[in-house]
Formats: sequence, structure tokens, C-alpha cells
Amino acid sequence: MVYLSENTDTLTEEFLIRGKPFLSQQRSAKIEQYGSQRDRIDGCAAYLLLRYALFREYGICEAPLFTFGEHEKPFLQDYPAVYFNLSHCKTAVGCIVSEHDTAIDVTDRRRVRNNVFRRVCSKKEQEQLAVSDDPDNCFLRMWTRKECLAKLTGEGMSRPFHTITDEWQQAANVYTEEHSSCILSYYAETPLSVITVSVEELFKTLESI
Repeated sequence: MVYLSENTDTLTEEFLIRGKPFLSQQRSAKIEQYGSQRDRIDGCAAYLLLRYALFREYGICEAPLFTFGEHEKPFLQDYPAVYFNLSHCKTAVGCIVSEHDTAIDVTDRRRVRNNVFRRVCSKKEQEQLAVSDDPDNCFLRMWTRKECLAKLTGEGMSRPFHTITDEWQQAANVYTEEHSSCILSYYAETPLSVITVSVEELFKTLESI
């Protein structure tokens, strides 16, 4: 299942203070290393959304610990059969949990400079953007799909993004949705429901565990 919290750009230090008791010691130490308060808030929000998803899907109550595989892709230390992935942007946080390897990417709706099109997109994709009625939105859909494919194994992160396209075999299982503040793509064997979770619902659930 896919879980999404929107409008996370409105979260403040108060959210971070309220959320810290729900972090594992491992995750808390990692978040403290982040350079900006914004990154610390987003990192906390992503982890809490993961805890929410794991409780809802699998009844897992404890704060999960991470272990890291090849290319530093994270896994759940105590639940190796459960896969997850996290993503955040300025306005949203996304989480996916699955019994199969998976990935997710979320990005803000925004204007995109033309030089970014040329750097990130293949020639075929640039041609699609050139005839699009909404090239910014079209590009952001492409971008989240590329990010998702790159994150799937971690190998793609070292590749130039113009070489990561829908011609990849795995792209057939990447699904893209548009939401009010963001666009997201996720990798799954079949389309999944995207469940929007408010901050209050997040805390209400975690406080009940």
C-alpha cells in the first residue's frame, strides 16, 4: 500500500518535538546529523509514516530498525520479508510497504527550466515535452518515474538520468498519480491504493499503539 502526507511544508519544530518519542534511537541519531531543520522535520515525518504503514498493514508496533544492503538500500532489520521505501519533497512525504521489492518517489508541482529537460530526458522524451500542452507536469511525471526506477535497486542512481526511461523492463510496473501538491510514482506488481494520512491521524494511531 502507498501512504501519503501532504502539506508537510507547514510542519514546524513543534512537530519534531512531538514526533521524537516515536523514533528509534537509530533513526533519531541519523536525523540529528541532518544539516537543516527542514530535513530533520521531513526525516521524522517519513519515519512516522512508515511506522503508521507497518502497524496498519502488518500490526508491527515497535519502532523499526534499518539495515542496509547493496548500494545502501535500507531494509527492515527484524522483518526481512517486508519491503519499504520512503520519499519526501518540500510539500509531501510518501511511504510504500510491500511483500515485494519496491520504491517510491514524490516531487512538488513546480516550474521546470528548459535546460533541465535537456539534461535529464532522452531525445524521445524531449520530443514528447516539445508537443505537450503542459511540459512542466509532463516532465515531473517522467522525473518521478526515473527516480523510482533508480531507487528500486540503487544501481540507477549512478546512471545519467537520460538513460533511465520507460523502455526499462521494470518501468511496466511503475504507476504514477497526481495529487494536489505533488506527483508520485511507485513500483509495484499491480496498482495500489494511495491513502492520504493527516498529521493528527498519524499521531492518533501512533499514540494508541
